[in-house]
Amino acid sequence: ISLLAYSYMNAHDLIKKQHQEVADAYASFKTATDDDRKEDLAKKILTDLTVHAAIEEELYYPALEDAGEEEMVEDFKKDHNEMKLQVAALTV
Repeated sequence: ISLLAYSYMNAHDLIKKQHQEVADAYASFKTATDDDRKEDLAKKILTDLTVHAAIEEELYYPALEDAGEEEMVEDFKKDHNEMKLQVAALTV
């Protein structure tokens, strides 16, 4: 297995794990009744999304580009740019 394929597999597993963690935190946020708990969960979600985006951009996207998926990567980057703007607006 090539180093590129290995890094792609590891990045893919990590990204899937992060998707689930954010989904779980959001589910907890929706059912939380304590304001402090909701604030902690909101901060965690925003931090996790920021880290998640960085990992995708540094590891996952280059592997996809090397596999000839430039158009897919461009679509993902547009989504990430929108997400980054929303996260920035919420963290002010």
